[in-house]
Amino acid sequence: MKVKAFRLDWQFRAAGAALALAAGLGATTGHTQPAPAAQSSSESGQYRDVVVDAGKSIGSIKPLTGFTGGRKGSAAKLALMRQIGITTWRTHDTGALDITGTSESAIFPDLSADADNPANYRFEASDAQMLQIVEEGSVPFVRLGNGHDPAVPSDYKKYAKVLEHILRHYNQGWDNGYHMNLKVFEIWNEPDMSKASTTMGGRFWTGTPQQFYELYGVIDQTVRKVVPDAVVGGPGQVGNGSDYRSDFFKYLKQHQIKLDFYSFHWYDVPSSNPNNVNRIAADLNRDLEAAGFRNVPLVVSEWGYDLFDPTAKPTQLAAYTSAILTYMQSSTIAQQYLEVLNIGKGGHVFEGDALSPAGYAYGATTSMLATPERLAVTGDDNIGFAVLAGAATPTSTDTQEEIRVLITNYEIPVQDRGPIPDGPVPGLKASVTNNVLCGDLPACYHIPPRISPTYARNSGYNLTVANLPAWADRGYTVTRYRIDGTKNLEQVNQTSGSGRTLKIAASLPAPGVELVVIRGAKAPAATALGIWSLPHHWNGLAR
Repeated sequence: MKVKAFRLDWQFRAAGAALALAAGLGATTGHTQPAPAAQSSSESGQYRDVVVDAGKSIGSIKPLTGFTGGRKGSAAKLALMRQIGITTWRTHDTGALDITGTSESAIFPDLSADADNPANYRFEASDAQMLQIVEEGSVPFVRLGNGHDPAVPSDYKKYAKVLEHILRHYNQGWDNGYHMNLKVFEIWNEPDMSKASTTMGGRFWTGTPQQFYELYGVIDQTVRKVVPDAVVGGPGQVGNGSDYRSDFFKYLKQHQIKLDFYSFHWYDVPSSNPNNVNRIAADLNRDLEAAGFRNVPLVVSEWGYDLFDPTAKPTQLAAYTSAILTYMQSSTIAQQYLEVLNIGKGGHVFEGDALSPAGYAYGATTSMLATPERLAVTGDDNIGFAVLAGAATPTSTDTQEEIRVLITNYEIPVQDRGPIPDGPVPGLKASVTNNVLCGDLPACYHIPPRISPTYARNSGYNLTVANLPAWADRGYTVTRYRIDGTKNLEQVNQTSGSGRTLKIAASLPAPGVELVVIRGAKAPAATALGIWSLPHHWNGLAR
């Protein structure tokens, strides 16, 4: 079999991002619409005053463009993934690189067999998934482990030898393999999910924490032996309790094991607060610093809306998705992987082979990479009114004359506000005690204390974009795209103007998302609608 080579660019090139207008994600009117009637002073008085300083850069917009879950997808779904800017795919739950165990996707099912004999390896299922990922154009975020088989490997030394051959299969062509240049590896998935559960089914580790820490060290050493410039981290912790991770950090330090990133999972149960992920990130940063790990990037390798909330409407999920991705921009989170398997929940991006409102919201946030220089904003908050603004750079491949502002209006549902009462949780065989959810669950879940927000002046926005660049003197167009109960990122208005200050007032009730695109009148025509050419990257973490 001919060895196939894959060349993947792991370095993020923000300045080289070339993206289409977000209109390509939804239906457009096909013509310029008139400006809406001026808002009355009483109406605009209930709007949020938002100021974007186009003359003040505060860094770069991070390329948070990952997703996790889902096996081989339809051609239509793969096209939609490209369209909304997904460029990195976590391999968990795909059947790829499941090392050993009892699952059908296990590459080396019998750990007592000869590890040097290629006949004892079953690469077919894993190869098929990995080929889809790389040929589709995504960068694999490789989860190493045994899939849904939680058993402790009987022989760690043999396990390491098997893993070495598997890595050489994908990176060095062993056993009619490939040259995929895999570099980013996450060790395991939810090892703290170790208890039997009738409510949520499978668990991912039946051994002790100490046994897992030891296996983590074995896997880390093996990966770095085969792939010297690998980016290695883990472990995809789900419970987010400091007791488990503090012991994990101590083990790594004691055994001088490098941690290139720390990965964790977050499903917003039962809070539905898009800023909770940043609160958890802050706790993690403190624990990492205390353990001697400084400036370690964080990866949310699974996340989603409240898993047990059947009442969430599609637009609510869309606003949550846009808000949480916006808030992640102001954290130490280097990459995120939205779990797409939570069909009907979790902020999923697909409805069959079509995009859901949350899918359009995801695309709206990734479209901000067309204007990757992040601009200073005032008037937003951390309870649901989220604003992200960016400007094109001198090396932007579409046009240098563009500014985008993404405005999200989200409100935490009334039932998810205020302290979580101790006691049984309806619909679950579990109870809450001091913000810790335990019971018939694979792990205990540590929940950030819920807040009691007061929402005011958030029925719309009074947007001022100040200090526009010189190109604005020659004129510009302002195009607004909206996600609400009736629109999926469709164009709702287009106007023109000139000068260094722009003011817009518009109604935007919660839940809603609006993308404002300011484009120089002399700028070339936008990239073909729906075509996204994001660079492949690992957000600067690659060697």
